Amino acid sequence: MIRVLSVYPVAEIGGAETVLLNLMRYRRRPDITHEAVILADKDGELGEAFTRLGIRWQSVRRGRMRQPQALWSACREVRRIVRESHATVVLANSPQGFLYARWATIGLGVPIALYYMAVPRRRLWRSGALNVLMAKSSPSAVFTASHAINTIVSTWGLNNVKTVYHGAPVPSADASGRRDVESQLLLLGIRREDPLILAPGRLQPWKGQQVLIAALPEVLKTHAKAQAVVLGGTLFGHTLEYSGQLRRQIHALSLTQRVHLVGHQPVAPWLERANVVVHTSTEPDPFPNVCIEALASSRPLITNHLSGTAEVIKDGLQGRVIPANDPAALASAITALLNDPVGAERMAEAGYRRYVEVCMPDRMVHSIETTLATMSLSAASDGSTNLPASAPPRDAAPFV
Repeated sequence: MIRVLSVYPVAEIGGAETVLLNLMRYRRRPDITHEAVILADKDGELGEAFTRLGIRWQSVRRGRMRQPQALWSACREVRRIVRESHATVVLANSPQGFLYARWATIGLGVPIALYYMAVPRRRLWRSGALNVLMAKSSPSAVFTASHAINTIVSTWGLNNVKTVYHGAPVPSADASGRRDVESQLLLLGIRREDPLILAPGRLQPWKGQQVLIAALPEVLKTHAKAQAVVLGGTLFGHTLEYSGQLRRQIHALSLTQRVHLVGHQPVAPWLERANVVVHTSTEPDPFPNVCIEALASSRPLITNHLSGTAEVIKDGLQGRVIPANDPAALASAITALLNDPVGAERMAEAGYRRYVEVCMPDRMVHSIETTLATMSLSAASDGSTNLPASAPPRDAAPFV
């Protein structure tokens, strides 16, 4: 049995957490089981998600890495969990989570993999202390969310680096979700025939919602009834003031009846209603889940060159790929799609086919499970792990 213990340094669910939840949800191999550790000082929705999936999990107070006592205490608890779970391989979804796992398993011989889901600076020493420490600690394997990330981290001296694009299921809306969206649209004064531009994603300045707002006045010159919905909220306590900044921008451009911040909600029913989906990050974005979900939902997608998604779609064929942080280019792309609904539908269908080729969950899961199994079995055959060789079998947790 291959026992995977995942280490998360947050209790909320962002894109990186969603990816590993999908790894658990769509497990392919019956000889692999999953457990999880959440390193956080307060509870969040991640633990609830594990419980719904039937995944065993434990929470460990993290404190601050710069406080030796807190760091030692957290690593000691993670070490205990590694031993108790008889983990044969550990998986982290960030350099911080990897470092906790590495320090906690010193002397145990348990291989540790990292799924790297951020775009770092090319020079290691400019990428922050966590990345420097991670690289010097030599992960047994590194999965990267894009070739762009792979190209950078491969120059850091890391071995066994492999690009694995995120896999996400086709978003599915139920009748209740659809009714809720229709009710909101009615309250917002958005009619069924009004073109709807959807910008899903958490609220942070680098996610670029301000670019869409700046582009909309130009769109309205030819599509006066167009409406924009910004779908998402803040996460991890970051940039709580950003929604206020967006509202001031909306007011300054006289767009209060045209741009709507609706907060964090299930994306599926909104995707069904959207005529165009836009992704507007102004900094490199590893492989945005919102882009995958748009392709999976057969929605016309506009993204930019800073998105990892640009590696898998061709501009004008499966989606639009435009310059980043360019309201004029975004307005032009939106207007072109709204002007040509038949061409937009054709592009969306091609985008869905590309999703099937590259981004279905089974593809991601197969690639990661194969590598984790190889790591686990190699460690066992080398006799490098000092975990009990006769660890009692544990029933696989239920999966949905």
